[in-house]
Amino acid sequence: MGIEKVVHGTKTVIIVGAGAAGLQTANTLLESEAFLNGCLKVVVLEARDRVGGRICVNRRWDVPFDQGRAFQLRYLVLGPNWIHGTLLNPLVPLAEMTSSCLTTPEEGGCLVYSPSGERLPSETSRLLYETIWSYAALAIQCSAQIGANIPPSTSLYDFCQVQISHDKDLPPELKETALQMTDLLTTFTAVSVKRQSLRHYQVEATLPVLS
Repeated sequence: MGIEKVVHGTKTVIIVGAGAAGLQTANTLLESEAFLNGCLKVVVLEARDRVGGRICVNRRWDVPFDQGRAFQLRYLVLGPNWIHGTLLNPLVPLAEMTSSCLTTPEEGGCLVYSPSGERLPSETSRLLYETIWSYAALAIQCSAQIGANIPPSTSLYDFCQVQISHDKDLPPELKETALQMTDLLTTFTAVSVKRQSLRHYQVEATLPVLS
């Protein structure tokens, strides 16, 4: 993603690739105050003749499956699929039965940069990352227990904002960065944290699976 300054004071954000990440990035930017105020232009570049990236459903054999792309019209290159949660997930045994290659991303080793572009220490990055996702777990628990009493207009962002303000384990100088990082949870729900209702966030809880 590159940013180009325009003469009239606006900025153009160029998103390379109209895959899931690119489309979500564009969606987020189109909802931003900068875009709504006319200070931002969003351009999505895609090499293929379709959107979706590795997410493409092929129905040629009447059985839908995700397809990455067709190669010489004979071989299918399948894109990777994300198994959301591995504990008691029925997809894991199926993947193992088919000898599918399973990899686990090293999320704990993520790097966090400050708004000014400064790379934060690894310990700080890990603290922020783990803190944000702990709020997600708390939000699910809160939604499941008292969801009926939570106003629908109360968002996941509002919940995180309260948690950050009362978090004694989070240094004051990191609270603003933590608040900005709550957008990480958008990858969990595919809905902006400012639009995700806390009342209904319990649907992200792990469902029991019969063995």
